[in-house]
Order: sequence, then C-alpha cells, then structure tokens
Amino acid sequence: MLTLSTPLDQASYAATVGLDIGTRLDIEANKLKLDASRDLALFGRDSTLALGVQYDQRESEGYAVALGVGAGPGLDLDSFDTGVRWEANTTNSIGGTYYDTRAMRDAWLASGTLSPNQQVTSDQEVRIDEDILAVYAMATTRFDWGNIVYGARIEQTDYTSSGLAGDLPISVDGDFLNVLPSAHLNIDVAEDLKLRLSASSGVQRRQQAYLQ
Repeated sequence: MLTLSTPLDQASYAATVGLDIGTRLDIEANKLKLDASRDLALFGRDSTLALGVQYDQRESEGYAVALGVGAGPGLDLDSFDTGVRWEANTTNSIGGTYYDTRAMRDAWLASGTLSPNQQVTSDQEVRIDEDILAVYAMATTRFDWGNIVYGARIEQTDYTSSGLAGDLPISVDGDFLNVLPSAHLNIDVAEDLKLRLSASSGVQRRQQAYLQ
C-alpha cells in the first residue's frame, strides 16, 4: 500500500509495467551570412550603418513516438537504484531517487518481458524543411549623452512539414514574411552607469511532434 508519507523504497506494488518510449529528430542546418558596415553622418551626427544578408536552410527528420510495452515482475528493480536523490524544489519527503534506466531497459529486453516494439511506421515519421532568407539594416547614431541603435530585419520563410496532429497524419507547406523593427536608446548616466530603453520584435520557431 502506498500513502503520501510512504518512502518509495518501502512501497509494495501489485505489478511492474514498463513503457519504452522513443522519439527522434535529426536536424541538419546550413547558414550563409554576409555583413558590411560603414561610418557616415546621419541627422548631422556621427553614425555607423550596418547591412547584412543571411540564408538559413534546415532539414529535420525523425519520428514522433515509438512504443514498447512490458509487464510482469521479471527484474530486481532495486538493483538499478543509483541512490542519488531527485533534484527538486520540494522536500522530496517520499525519498525519490534516480534509476539507471539505460541498464534497466537492456536487462528488461534481455529478460524477454519487454518487447522492443520500436519499428517506426510511415504515419509516425516527421519531416520539416525550412528555408529562411533575411536582410537587415541597422544604424548607430552617437550623441554627447549616449547613442541610439535602430533598424529592421526582414525574413522570408518557406517551409514544408509532415507529421502527426493528434493521431492523424498531416502534411502542410507555405511561406510567410516577417518585418521585425527594433530601437534601443542608451543614455550615459555616469561613467560606470547606463540607462537603456529598448523595443524590439522577433520570431520564435518550434518543432513539435504530437502525441494523443
């Protein structure tokens, strides 16, 4: 019986069940970048203008999830207990410790009670191809009290993606354009103190495999 105050190493269980869950996503990325800068006068002040272009190509492939299931006692689980306590922001009053799961999986497979059902079917495959072309312009204008850094980045993205949405295989493709302006105001309050005010925009990209 297990209660909230029972240490894990003193609990007894009716059955031992193992789930061997595997996911994988291999990413190959190539980047080409060219930058240039020049000092000049803008608005009657000394300034530096920077220009650049960047091309990113990413290819990702793998699988969302493959599952192996095992049941039955079969193993002395305590022999895989490392004795190292969980790192947590709580008191860990149940005495949770880390197990050597790699060694446990190998032993479980060898015992025959865990089936290595890690064959990946076509509907589990994930593939993402992404091409991003970006250009930017940035200027730094200097004043007696500090400087202003301002500019914009323009990104054109083309992508194709295939994988799972819930339990349904999907394939999508498309393109989109992002204009990302930014501005930073740097004020020299003292020799060793600066005040900075900034506003910027950006894009966060995520690559996900879905499981329902």
